[in-house]
Order: sequence, then structure tokens, then C-alpha cells
Amino acid sequence: MIADLIRETPVDILKAVVEICDGHTIFKPEAFLKKGWNKEIVDHFTANYGSNGECSKEIIYNKEGEALLYCRGVYGLFVLYGIAKALGVKYMQCFGRGSQARMIKEALNQYWEGKA
Repeated sequence: MIADLIRETPVDILKAVVEICDGHTIFKPEAFLKKGWNKEIVDHFTANYGSNGECSKEIIYNKEGEALLYCRGVYGLFVLYGIAKALGVKYMQCFGRGSQARMIKEALNQYWEGKA
């Protein structure tokens, strides 16, 4: 059902959503609603995330650089995975989160340009 809603979303809205996503940021849901994305889709991607104090790469920080125990939001990389899956877009697998996000964004942009 979410995949259907993603496919029904106008391309300009999907492009705007994809543009802000990266492999690291957990966004406030409002960021996607402001781009015009359907609330049901945003709610689907909204989740609780907790920091792992034992691993520095798994600590969540706010914009001020303060470590958070947990937060609720929309993880940009999961959004990219979801859009690519809904549209049937294939992308190169990468190890790093940032690299993976870039590969998915590149594949989606090629798809919209008719090159994929």
C-alpha cells in the first residue's frame, strides 16, 4: 500500500524528498510534509531511534552537537530505500551509509531522466 502511494506521488514531490535525504540524517517528519509528501507515507517512515553509547558511530546528535539518548523522526536513507523499491529502481550496493545514499539518489535521478 505504501509503495502504491509512493508511485502515485507526483515526480516533482519525490525529487524534492530525495534531494534532502542522505545516509545520516534523521529528519523531523515536518521536513517531508513541507515538501508535499503524503502524511500516510511520512508516518510509515517515522520511527523511534536510540543511541548506542558504546559505539561513537551510533550516537545520535542534535543540530547543536549534543548527544541524544533517542529521537523520533524519518531516517533519510530508509526513505531512499523505500522510494527505490517502490519504483523498482536498482542501484549499486555500497558499504558506507553516505555512499549508499548517493548511489540510490543517482539511480533515481537516472530513472527520472529515462536513462535507467
